[in-house]
Amino acid sequence: MNRETNAHRARVALVDFVSEAIRRADVAPSDACLVVDSALEVTTDQTCAWHTVVAPRDCVIPQAEGVKAVQPKMTVVAVVDGVGSGINVNPLAHAARREVPLTVIVWNGAHARTRPLDVCEIAAIHGASYVARCAVQDGDVTDHVEAALRATGFSLVDVWDGLSDSGLPIGILCERSATDAFDPPLPVRNPPSAITNPPNAPPISWHGRTEIRIAGSTGQGIRRSVRAVGNIMTAGGLFAMQLDDAGGRGFSVSELIIDHRPIRYGGVDDPSLIIVLSQAGIDRLGDIGPPTPKRRILVERSVDLPAARLDVERFDITACDGPTGRQWAVLATMIRVMIRAGWVEPESLLRVAEANMPHDRDAAALAAVRHAAHGV
Repeated sequence: MNRETNAHRARVALVDFVSEAIRRADVAPSDACLVVDSALEVTTDQTCAWHTVVAPRDCVIPQAEGVKAVQPKMTVVAVVDGVGSGINVNPLAHAARREVPLTVIVWNGAHARTRPLDVCEIAAIHGASYVARCAVQDGDVTDHVEAALRATGFSLVDVWDGLSDSGLPIGILCERSATDAFDPPLPVRNPPSAITNPPNAPPISWHGRTEIRIAGSTGQGIRRSVRAVGNIMTAGGLFAMQLDDAGGRGFSVSELIIDHRPIRYGGVDDPSLIIVLSQAGIDRLGDIGPPTPKRRILVERSVDLPAARLDVERFDITACDGPTGRQWAVLATMIRVMIRAGWVEPESLLRVAEANMPHDRDAAALAAVRHAAHGV
């Protein structure tokens, strides 16, 4: 009973922290809304004067976004239980990436343990403008919440009632203005074992951060081809991140970021390579912009483009079929373009691919890589 009483008092204290932060930020109670995780059981109507929405654990951030969409001038704060933060990780990442002007507070009670996912790092690498972690015992929760409310765009504060044994970094982990280049001062973790170079595969040399966008139709093998390239790059000692956008209306878009350093921002803002494989792909992307000295744009010959876009490079996807037919044509196209652009040496790429595609299930993909590397 005493444990439950203390937990309830801590949750009420959290509301007091938020209430004081809203007062300091000069936000009128009628212009503020708290969307709270139902698992927290906080009766906010008794302790504050702002609007309150109690949301199911898996819908806290989506419902907060809905309030912001309907009332864009309202200050919206979403409070998620520490366990619920894992359930809400995808909405959190998407909201941060789209810079939704929303503040998320993750609340961890006195008996919470370290989570397998670091929500602060997730928010920061997806473009949050303010990210902080703090402990109730340090007395600075209100200061961090106020700073988050004043930040432009998405912000997050990870609040712990007891942090001494968590091993997590505390304080301000990311802070930037709307005009700042995003480079969050987060600690770089040791890369996972999956990206360690095999003994018989030399590392792949790479020139720096490279963003690639591939757009086409479902069934063209776009996502699996991008995944295969990413796997080869990480096996060669590089870092890679894949982002997919596939809908039920026939389009498929996949983006790949490759860098020789840890990837600390997951957005594709300036792709060095755009490949369009079908009409559904160009319809999804819209205006792809003109080619530049730093950006190559390849469009399959069957795709209709306005006359103003005839300056892009055209190619025939059937010429990339190779020994595996259409199954891995996208993979072969990507490898060929990357080699021709001088981004990677074909010999080192092929050695890494052969060392990391030893199974029968990889035979078709490896054949496509060999065909592309030898055919350049």
